[in-house]
Amino acid sequence: MTRQGGNYARSLAGRTKWVVLVLVLVIAVVIGAVLATRQHAGLTIRYGITPYQDTALPVVAQSMDWYSAEGLKVEFVPLAWGDLMLALASGSVDVSIYTINAFQPAYASTASSGTKPVFYCPLYVFKGTAIMVHENSGIKPLHLQPGESPAERSQQVAEAAAQLRGKRIAVTQGTEFEQIVLTALSLAGLNSRKDVTLIHASPDDALAAFLSGNIDAFGAGLTERIEARRHGGTELITAADIGQPSIDGIVTTERFAHDHAPELDKLIRIWYRTIGFMESDLTGNSRYVLNYLTGKASTRYTPEQYSIAWTFNVYPKDASGAYELFENPTSAYYWKTAWKQTNDFLIGQHKISLPVAESNYWGGAVLTRLKQNPAGGK
Repeated sequence: MTRQGGNYARSLAGRTKWVVLVLVLVIAVVIGAVLATRQHAGLTIRYGITPYQDTALPVVAQSMDWYSAEGLKVEFVPLAWGDLMLALASGSVDVSIYTINAFQPAYASTASSGTKPVFYCPLYVFKGTAIMVHENSGIKPLHLQPGESPAERSQQVAEAAAQLRGKRIAVTQGTEFEQIVLTALSLAGLNSRKDVTLIHASPDDALAAFLSGNIDAFGAGLTERIEARRHGGTELITAADIGQPSIDGIVTTERFAHDHAPELDKLIRIWYRTIGFMESDLTGNSRYVLNYLTGKASTRYTPEQYSIAWTFNVYPKDASGAYELFENPTSAYYWKTAWKQTNDFLIGQHKISLPVAESNYWGGAVLTRLKQNPAGGK
């Protein structure tokens, strides 16, 4: 064989090897894409649902078949409010709606289990937390007047909370229900270990103890507030009185968030669609939530009562509205303010030894992405 012929043969063999290599790489990519598609197609998102008028809203989309229309398979897992982070840590749920106020106290114990939780995206503001007392107890509820200075407001809150000295108070540990009670006691200069008797209980058990007269007060959400009102209860202090609203949003694990961001983003878009649908006919559409809550919640709402309960929340209707509400430093609901406030409270109460890092909040990146691509797709 001539030198020219040998060079040609070697060149042809080299090109053949490169063609084979490229084909192998293409086949590998295709197989990987197919496997990934199959994996995502077979994914069932276990969505933790707590029995409240707002956190049960994801069931509306199930009734309307919106999840399957977006290629999602969702399984609802009923949970008690205080058990949510434990369920996340144990792998019983993949995602749920929770509040920053309760996410941060449980962060360290959840992360130590090997499952790192993240506050993926804020959804809305809840303003319904309160301290409930018996109307005939002689304890005078706080009544703030418009135009009062911050100093005057703080003084009146302190005087109202001082009436709790010597009382038996139920709280749900690690939640905003405990936080409002401990904050009020602190403002009044009361020691939570010496000046009152704190009883740790679930929201349902705290309500039951209150209705039976076994406790004098308890930290309550809106559902418990309404039921307590029906049986002679009244608000002593509300979250709004002490500037302590709750930012609620999607919580999940870091691994699930990394692996399934497109699915999580679809859940959030469906959430915005749900809010728009509910507000188009709040009284009529409340039936989807109320039917689900039957037998699960501690109180029953009429459609009219549900419409009133809706006003205790601030619901952005899209990612742009949510970004302005939670990411704008001048907003009353700026996430960093709420995050720091909760960290400071927990450290001051010796609930945690180190602040929960802001890196565990992913809302800014998520809302930016959703705002730029509100309809989804490529």
